[in-house]
This record gives sequence, C-alpha cells and structure tokens, in this order.
Amino acid sequence: PPPVRSGMAAAMATAPFLEPQALFCATLAFSVLRTLPALVRYYRWFSSSGLEISKHRGYGQTACRLFGVVGAPKLSVFAFAACGVLLALLLVVAPLATAVFGAAAVPQALLFGAALILYHLYFSQLYCEAHVGAHVTVLIPPTLIFLALSPTAMWPEGAGSGAEAHQLQARVASFTTWMVKLVVASAYCSAGVSKIASSLKGGRAWWDGATLQASVFEALLLCRKGTHFSFGVPTPFAHEVQVFALRRPRTLLAPMSFFSVFAEALAPLALLLPASFGGRLFAATGLSFHYGIAYLQNVDFVSWWGPVYAFFLLDPARGVAGADARLFGLAGSCEAAWALAPVRTALAVGYLTAHLAAMVTLHFFPTVEILPFSCFPMFKNLQDLFDPNRRKWVWLSEKPHATGTLNNYCFPFCRPQRVELEELDRLPFRYLLFGHNGSSEDVLHSNFDVSPELRAALARLQREGGCGAGAFREDPGAADRMLTSLLAAQEAFDQAPRARRGYEPPRADAVDAQHNETASADVSHAPAVSVLAHGLRRWASPESHGKGSEHETDSTCSEERVSARKACDKPGAFFDGVLRDLGFQDAHAGRRPFRILCLCPATFERIARRDAAAGNCVATCITEDAQGVKLLPAWKARGHSLVVGPQAASMQALAEKGSCFDAAFAGHSTLSQMPARLLAPGARLVLIEPSPRVA
Repeated sequence: PPPVRSGMAAAMATAPFLEPQALFCATLAFSVLRTLPALVRYYRWFSSSGLEISKHRGYGQTACRLFGVVGAPKLSVFAFAACGVLLALLLVVAPLATAVFGAAAVPQALLFGAALILYHLYFSQLYCEAHVGAHVTVLIPPTLIFLALSPTAMWPEGAGSGAEAHQLQARVASFTTWMVKLVVASAYCSAGVSKIASSLKGGRAWWDGATLQASVFEALLLCRKGTHFSFGVPTPFAHEVQVFALRRPRTLLAPMSFFSVFAEALAPLALLLPASFGGRLFAATGLSFHYGIAYLQNVDFVSWWGPVYAFFLLDPARGVAGADARLFGLAGSCEAAWALAPVRTALAVGYLTAHLAAMVTLHFFPTVEILPFSCFPMFKNLQDLFDPNRRKWVWLSEKPHATGTLNNYCFPFCRPQRVELEELDRLPFRYLLFGHNGSSEDVLHSNFDVSPELRAALARLQREGGCGAGAFREDPGAADRMLTSLLAAQEAFDQAPRARRGYEPPRADAVDAQHNETASADVSHAPAVSVLAHGLRRWASPESHGKGSEHETDSTCSEERVSARKACDKPGAFFDGVLRDLGFQDAHAGRRPFRILCLCPATFERIARRDAAAGNCVATCITEDAQGVKLLPAWKARGHSLVVGPQAASMQALAEKGSCFDAAFAGHSTLSQMPARLLAPGARLVLIEPSPRVA
C-alpha cells in the first residue's frame, strides 16, 4: 500500500475534491442530527401503533423497495436510532479522514458504501413520515454512490504537487461533480417536462396560477397564524405570506409558476455555463426555488436537496486559472477519470445511464415507484379550487405539520400505503377528511363528533369549490370567500369535542382485532338509504338478531355504539347474522338458494378468516375457480353462490350474461362501476367500506 501522508500537504493535494465533499457531508450530517430526536420519538410511536402502515418499510407512497429491488428490514427503536447516529458519524468522519490522511489512504468506497447502507436502513423506516418521505431525500443515494466510486481515491502516491498535477486532479474531481450535477439537473428537467405534459393532456396551462393557488390553499389547511418555521426552516409569518399569495393567482402565482416550469425544463442548459459563475447561479436559483416551496407550501426540500448544491458552489474546475475550460467539461473530465480509474469511471457512468433511463421510462408508468429512480412528477397535476368537476379533499387535524409526524398523504384519500378508515379511531389526534365535488359523491370521515357549525363551514367550502372553473381568474372575491370558509371550518374544528360520544379507546390486547369500529362517516345518500343501528358488526351478535330495522337513525346508532361494541367483542358468525338481517333466515337450511356479490374482497377475506377460525361453516372453504372467482363450496352445494372481488370489466360481463344477485357487499369506490341490473328486485345493497350502511 502507498505510504500514509498527513497534515496540510495531504489536505492541499485533495483540495479540488475535498471541498464539495466536505460541504455536502457536513450539511447532510447536520440535517440528520437536527431531525434525529423528533424522528426517534415518531418511530417509537409508529412501530407500536398497530396501524396497517406500520407493518411496511420502504420508500414513497407505496413503501417500495430501494431501486425497486432492495427490501428493508423492520428495525427496533434502538437500532433505528443507532443507524441515524452512525450515518451522521460516517458523514463527518469521511471528509475529515480524507483531509488528514489523503484520498489514497482512505477507503472512500467502504465509507460511503456503508453510509449508503445506513441511509437505506434509516430512511426506509420513515416512508410515511411528514418531513423525509417521498422525494425529499432521493438525491442522497446517487450522491453517495458517486462519492463511493470517485476516481480521486485512486490518485497515485508521488504523482506530483505542481500546477500540472493540481490541474489533472481537478479534472478527475470534476468527473464526480459532473455525475452529481447531471442527476440534479435531469431531476429538475423531468419535473418541468411532467408539468408541461400535464398541460398538454389537460388542455390548460399548468402555469396559469390556478394549480399553485390550490397548492397554497392546501398548505393553509395546516399552516395557522403564528407559523414561523416549516420543518425547522425559518419561514417567518408563513400564514400571512400564503394568504397574500392565495389572493393573487394571476399577478403573483402565475408568473411564479411560469418561471418554475421554465427554470426546471431548461435546467440542463445551465450546466453549459462557465464553472466560475454557472454553478453558483444554479445553486442560488435552486435554493431560492426550494425556499419558496417551504414558504408557500410548507414542504422542506432545503434540508435534504440543499447539501447536493455543494457540487455547484464548489465545483473543482472553478479555481484553475488559465486552464482550457474544455478540459473540465464532461468529456475532458471523463477522459481524465478513465485514465486514472477505468473501473470506477465505468461503474459511475453505468449508474448515471440507468438513472436517466429509469427517469424517462417512468414517465410512461406514472403509478410505479422504484425510488430513488423517479420521473419526479411532484405537483404536476392540474388543479382548480373552484372547478366543480375536480375532486377536492379538505383535511383538518390536530397533528402538527412538523418533523416526526405522519405524512399528510398517508390518509384514506390516497392510495396505499395509508391509514384506513377503520383505523382513524386509533390515531392519537383528531382528524377530519372531507371529499367534495368531482364525479364522486361527497364524503365526510372523522374520529370525533362533527358539530353542526363545522358541517355548515364545510358546506360553504363545498359550495365555493363548485362555483365554476376559471373563477380564480374571473371572480376577484372567490379566493377571499374560500379562505373565509376555511378559517371558519378551522375555528369550528378547534372547538369540537376531542372524542366521539361514547367512544372507548381500543384495548391494548385488541389492537389487531378486525372488529374495531369503523370511523364515522357522513355520506349524502338518497332518502331511500337508511342506517343500521350498529352497523354490520352488530349482526354478529345473537342479541341483535331480528333487530336492525332499516328505519333506525344516526342518533340511535350514536347512543347504542358502546353496547354494540361490547356485544361484538367475541368472534362470531358474521355472515350468519348478515344473512338473517337481510332476510335470508334459512341460510344454513338451504331451502332458499340465493346469490351474493361481494365487491370488497379485502374486507371479506378478513371477516371470513375470523369467522372460519370461530367455526362458522358458512365462511369456510374459500377457494378460487379457474376464472379466479372465489366461491364457497358449502354454499354452492345447497344451491347458493357467492362471487367475490370482480373488477369493473368483470361486473359488466356478469351483467351481460344476465347474472342477478339478491345482495351485494360494496364500497363507495365501486358503487359507480356496478351495473344496476346486477341486483334483483328487492335486493339489498350493503355498503361495507368505508362505513357500514344498508339500503
């Protein structure tokens, strides 16, 4: 091995590469340590919460694998905290060791490879946390990979210390800088292209101000007066700034939107500017852009994307006076790196190629997540606060919008992984979700009793949200009315009771029981739809047979909620009770064949497994036929039939074949897809998801 050098000579020899590396590592370590206490507290609660989302680890909305390949283990709280501490420690030690002993004597591949492993172990536990989830940390893995593969570690001992050697080393160091800069610039470009593609597809410009106005309004759902920090980033008077922006969609938000799309889409062109000022201009623009996002949308990219800007601010090529700029360009730096370390250079270029190829490919598969590979589609969807044809979600919560809390997009209005409706009562804070306008019916879910004042305020929000597409441009008072309605809803929310009337927190020994009460929901059905007193779980109780009239009201349900829960604590013949209540009294006797359609396969499976464990023969022997339709042989032998889980196309095929069912179990999301002729005259429709209802 080459002799170990120490002191300032070694530090100067590695200076062209050490400066950006040290700044990146120091700022990233600071962010890790700054957020560590809050994230450890969060993980202690999250890992023992019993929520469905706590059973998964990974990245993004779906808890995907790293690069779509590497799975994540479930760590103990101690192991999680240790990974965070070790990650910060490695980030501090790596540049210090390089400065003291020299790049050739420090195993950078080992150090930064270990840092990448610790990153995976640590951040994969936080996929649904508010501060570091989704795309906030996606630039860290590629940067660590490029640092681990840096050719500067192969700088030979005795290669010289004069101007020529310094220039050559700066060229080699520029190679790693170019790799990082290309990943960053392509991420911005892909984000800009996503917004332009949405504009072309939707026939409306993303930068007209309406989309950014809707994003600011969403931030105001949780950004109250007195908010001066966003995840620790100083944003003085953020609420007032957001209100100011919300009221000016055309004069302020539209120009800002246009500039952001323009800057994102053309970001790679900035790499063609001279290193002496181009990198600093890019860094200043990018950091200002992300600080604006923190101010207007309360999303912190500054803490986690900011460290990567070290490679723009301290580009190794900027300080080599009189040198030919082409030597430090992409081709020149690749040539120098290849001559020094061909294997490392090839691996780094190979990763960059895979990263860019995945970025392009994922534009055609928008629902696929393989982070940190991404097409960066953040905020691309067109929005309009006042368009009645666009679905809108309003959420009010006691949960602070801070580090160490659940992500706002892991709740029932989002795709899995998410907190399910039946789990809302387990949350340690009050939460309300209101979906309105669009093609679906209005829904209201909460884990507390919603007061008349709050309902009235939400109704005003609904009315303002449907006043007409383009109202942001044509009606100067529309934003003020929407804001007034939101403030009234927030005030009514603050005054609402902290718990549901008659609500009992679930027992510790029953945290995983499938018979927890579903979250309350106020669904605006037609008058013909009435509510069972205790919901579907009441049917499993022997005391309830013969009850459950369709004419019982919500108030009856509220008053009898506790007794219903106690009566149904034991597992039992769920479907027996359901069938009796639906009028199929002789389900076991087999004297009346019937057909049931179940469009809630996940819920059905949970209930059926529990009933089967309790010895209920009606729910045993679930199998699949050749078409993948689940049947109950015990029912079929008596002439009965149960079809579970067909999709929209399958439902249409069943209807075309003349299939007709006596009862159907369905969720709100599947009602609009179900052909009406699938139900026989007098059939019963049971809304089993998200809340039990029967019509």
